[in-house]
Amino acid sequence: MVLVSSLLAKRVLVRAGGFIVPSTSTTADAMILEGGESIDRRLLLQATKQICSGRAKRLFLVMHEIPGQPRAEAEYNAAAKTAANDFGLCSELDIIRTPDTHPITLKEASAVLKELSRQGIHSAIFMTDGFHERRSYLVYKQTGARLGIRIVPSGVFLTYTVDNWWSKRAGIYEFLEELAKTTYYYLEGFLRVASLNHPAQLA
Repeated sequence: MVLVSSLLAKRVLVRAGGFIVPSTSTTADAMILEGGESIDRRLLLQATKQICSGRAKRLFLVMHEIPGQPRAEAEYNAAAKTAANDFGLCSELDIIRTPDTHPITLKEASAVLKELSRQGIHSAIFMTDGFHERRSYLVYKQTGARLGIRIVPSGVFLTYTVDNWWSKRAGIYEFLEELAKTTYYYLEGFLRVASLNHPAQLA
């Protein structure tokens, strides 16, 4: 009985993790890789692998602006480009810096997707690390729909996985944090319930 209960609990936790980090194998015009003030090299490596497998033709790195520190921004940008070249990136690389102002993800998605629309991009794969994937993906998907840009998710894990997140401090913290932030986005009207549609419905 204990073993059965344990297996059922694990199955529920794995499904919960998979729900928070959606992913598809769909191809698109471009890939959007979301970071903070900089991009984690491990995340960039994962994006490079997917780009070179033929999933997209262009890579857009999205990072936050660093107010009053143009030199730091330039250094992070150069480091990202160097890492992409080291990894053998098989596509064009663009870097977009967005204001770090509330609501951050919503304003970021609006700025990024307006630029993609201006460049004639009609579909994009969205990638970021861990449990942050669902909220960002939903915001990008909702924003993209208004601009005629189809967004599909491609979640990756760097410090925990869908099979062990509940045994890692970072996994538990980020799961609860993103659950709370996603709820907040709905309560504040930044996200609409319609955005919960499964990504497969968009393919």
